Amino acid sequence: MPGEGWIVIRPNSEILSSDAPEDGHDWRVLSTREVRQQAGKLTAEIDGDDIAIPAGGPENLDPDAPVALRVWEPDPERAIEADSPVRSSIDLLEELLLLNSAVKVIARSRLTGRGILLVPKDTRFPTTATQGNAEDDLIEILMQVAETAIREPESAAATVPIVLEVPAESISDFKLLTFESNFDELALKLREEAIKRFATGLEIPAEFLLGLGDVNR
Repeated sequence: MPGEGWIVIRPNSEILSSDAPEDGHDWRVLSTREVRQQAGKLTAEIDGDDIAIPAGGPENLDPDAPVALRVWEPDPERAIEADSPVRSSIDLLEELLLLNSAVKVIARSRLTGRGILLVPKDTRFPTTATQGNAEDDLIEILMQVAETAIREPESAAATVPIVLEVPAESISDFKLLTFESNFDELALKLREEAIKRFATGLEIPAEFLLGLGDVNR
């Protein structure tokens, strides 16, 4: 998926890695951010330490020195440069990022989740202890409950609808007003579709990303 990386091989007799025999070699796969090329010298960052990779070829290679091998997916137009199948999915991943943000907002939205319960009675808004009998501003009430639901997801504010009393002649029975939109359900479907499109665009079996089927090879 990255399209480019490095394999660094070091004699294990010097580093004594528990993952390799003492007389064997320690193999590491590093990203392009962990290997730097400056002034003709190659440096690899392994476990927080900078490891100098000496220059050498098949004829004058030091068997006791670390070796770095560049591994990359050749670009179709310029083989020396790296390419990645993810490049063609950048717009799709941006779309997926926006859908993830939309789903997160929907999940956190107090008003979207529970709505307002209308109760037939004399018109009045809920009051707080500090305001006594003064009528609260409806917008302020909604914001206070929304903030509580976000700050304390397990509180009653996150699960109980806001109660608003209205004149009995206005409604004949209890009514629940919700603020859900068609986009709420659509965002979930679009996100699932985007993930499937991304999975099929990679050069690996889609099941690796989707987790479908009994994949054992």
